[in-house]
Amino acid sequence: MKIGLKFLANNFCKHSINTIFNNIKNIIKNYYIIKIIMCILFLILIPSCYGFCESELITYNDTNIEYKSEIGNSITSLSYSILGIGGLFTIHNSNIYYIVMNLLILTGLTSSLHHYFYTNNRWAHIADIVSMELVVSFSLIYMITDIYYLNLSIIRKILLFFILNMTICMFIYNEINPEIRTILLKTEMGLIILYHIHVIYYFYINNLPIKHKILKSTSINGIMFGLSISCWYLDNICYERVHNIINFHALWHIFSSMALFNSLNITIIYHSYHNNIKFKWISLCKKLPYLFFVVNLTNEKSNIQNNYTNINLEEIKLIEGNNSHRRIKSYG
Repeated sequence: MKIGLKFLANNFCKHSINTIFNNIKNIIKNYYIIKIIMCILFLILIPSCYGFCESELITYNDTNIEYKSEIGNSITSLSYSILGIGGLFTIHNSNIYYIVMNLLILTGLTSSLHHYFYTNNRWAHIADIVSMELVVSFSLIYMITDIYYLNLSIIRKILLFFILNMTICMFIYNEINPEIRTILLKTEMGLIILYHIHVIYYFYINNLPIKHKILKSTSINGIMFGLSISCWYLDNICYERVHNIINFHALWHIFSSMALFNSLNITIIYHSYHNNIKFKWISLCKKLPYLFFVVNLTNEKSNIQNNYTNINLEEIKLIEGNNSHRRIKSYG
């Protein structure tokens, strides 16, 4: 009797464990976004033996200092480059947009080099700072300018002149006074936030049908940007026990790159409505359509409010695979 009960208990435990593992396997298989999250966690949970806090004072020109390299931060820096490459594959966007995408690629590469050759690399540090200043400045320029320069109001033209002056001042103060340079950079980031508040206001004041989608995407974007700023300051605090578990600077790279990239995509939509141009919102992940998406312009004029097409990545693959495909949700 005891042997029979033991046998049943063992079989029950094995069956339960196998069922649990099979369920987990199916979830990972069906929801590939979990794979992405697992990869991100792997990168940010790299122990401190492969990196250290950014707040540590490093003398870049001191040849006697011990060589150090931040592998985790170097890898996650490439998130800017990956998103920039993705942006280059969009179609019919403005020239400034593609300039910003190239700057994103350069920012990722220079930041990766800066973190990999963290000591004795004044050249990589300068390249990283300049690339970051350029990508923020040109992103803001792209946001405040229109697709057609002649449509710019006098206020926007003055603001454009102001931003270009701030960019030049940042280059000058890189060596003279880095604190002032940082204030100028934060000012431009603040202007980007104000711009997106204006975008939300524009869609709601005009009662456009896509307003709720814009609000959701912008809200998620704001959360990501807030998380990136929090990670930046937590990294500066550099509490050793926490840093041995989580690499906050790696998280800063991931959240800030995604927040900026999505901000640029929302800008495309705003410009499209402002100029009555049709566009396509392409969701890269069906489960997270407001977080992973790109926007393509169609170069077609529209005189109606509903001037966008909503399409999922799976539908694009289906269209390319055969001529008979399911209908997509289209507007306009």
